[in-house]
Amino acid sequence: MAKLQKYKSLSEQALRQLKPGIQLPNYDRRAHKTGILHLGTGAFHRAHQAVYTDEVLRQTGGDWMITGASLFSPSTRDQLAAQDNLYSVTSHGEGTSHTRIIGSIKDVIFAPQDPHALIGAMSDVGIKIISLTITEKGYQFDPVSKDLTASLALSSPRTAIAYLVTALAKRKRLGHPPVAILSCDNLQHNGQVLRRAVLDLASSWDDSLAVWIEANISFPCTMVDRIVPAQASSLIAQTQASLGLTDQACLATENFSQWIIEDAFPSGRPRWELAGVIFSAEVGKFETMKVRLLNGAHSAIAYLGFLAGKVTVAESMATEEIHQFVRDLMQIEVAPTIEAPQDYDLDEYINQLIRRFGNVHLQHQCRQIAMDGSSKLPQRLLVVAEQRLNRDQNINRICLVIGAWILYNRGFNLDGVRHDVIDPMSHTLLRLTDRQSPDDWVDAYLSLRVVFSTQLSQSTRFREGVVNSLKSLLTQGVSTTLKQLNSGLEK
Repeated sequence: MAKLQKYKSLSEQALRQLKPGIQLPNYDRRAHKTGILHLGTGAFHRAHQAVYTDEVLRQTGGDWMITGASLFSPSTRDQLAAQDNLYSVTSHGEGTSHTRIIGSIKDVIFAPQDPHALIGAMSDVGIKIISLTITEKGYQFDPVSKDLTASLALSSPRTAIAYLVTALAKRKRLGHPPVAILSCDNLQHNGQVLRRAVLDLASSWDDSLAVWIEANISFPCTMVDRIVPAQASSLIAQTQASLGLTDQACLATENFSQWIIEDAFPSGRPRWELAGVIFSAEVGKFETMKVRLLNGAHSAIAYLGFLAGKVTVAESMATEEIHQFVRDLMQIEVAPTIEAPQDYDLDEYINQLIRRFGNVHLQHQCRQIAMDGSSKLPQRLLVVAEQRLNRDQNINRICLVIGAWILYNRGFNLDGVRHDVIDPMSHTLLRLTDRQSPDDWVDAYLSLRVVFSTQLSQSTRFREGVVNSLKSLLTQGVSTTLKQLNSGLEK
């Protein structure tokens, strides 16, 4: 502990004390106004969208500072506030690393502490973009939910969608300019999904508000891609050594970063293209490619690796059988269902993903990726299974991933080591494996219509594939199951 205390904390005043080679904000942060309000100021946003915006501010300036909002925990706000809202991002490649200080976040609001402050910030006349990283489960809307409708009636929303609708109602009342609402989550057609969720909630409250939103608010689709692990316990000490200062909000990520956006911003936007953003009419193709290949493979690694006793993605990929399984899953079962963007090489993309998954610097934990499987797997892999069934193609690898997910949801791995199941349906999922046999488990899971489509729940091939995968994992373990599957030649 004494070692930690000898370092000064990162701050505006301490920037000149940083070690040489650290990239700093070269702009006067006080001179630029806020133009972006971001919901969900977690690690991914701070290592992705905030970095792109920081680069634009470095190159061109402009009123594009970010006000962030944390919806569930004050920890990010408190960490950043103690450091003048500065933090470091260290990106690691093959034998290289680079650290920069990010200055694009002006402040962070902890929404539950002061909901009206967030609503006021979202409806401010200077805000031109409201962006979100709220995970897939944040887009689910039940129009009869007492929590949502009551929160709106009391002008004290609790969810991201409710905050959006409440703030848009205030913007309408004040006559403020239109905004773009920018989803940066791993959802196919994420802008369209967000638009539907907002309009559903708005129309359940005030039809005229829904009409105004349709006429004035844009919902661009996006694809975001960068692997950003949760902060490892050792990262603060490592960052201290490289900075010469303490940074409690430091992040580590990979060199690779990609952001594809549909260009629909009624009140303007930063010149993100200067920082590498691609504005494209083919966002949907990029989304499908990334969600099914990168995210689908990540889920496979998370569940199989965790059941095998592995901690991180890189550790899992270092085993020959998981490495081969993941490559075959992507090449044999997933890639044939994808229409790639123009001039995009899917084989090279898969090779790139394999290299990224093996990045030992990231310490990306399997349990982080394994969270919220009930809301992730339908778009990542189950839709692929449906398409392959329609074509009478093999789905053995996808069935194995679903079997591994079911076993993960028991709350312990194959060695009996217990873990928390973090999922919007966790209580239901934990109960489903209390039944007598894997056959019963699968039948219970297939009854979950929010996860499995009618086609999959009624498919004998899919059911048998998942049951057989479960039995093999239980009796033979992960390694032997994968070796047997990897030795097959089925396409």
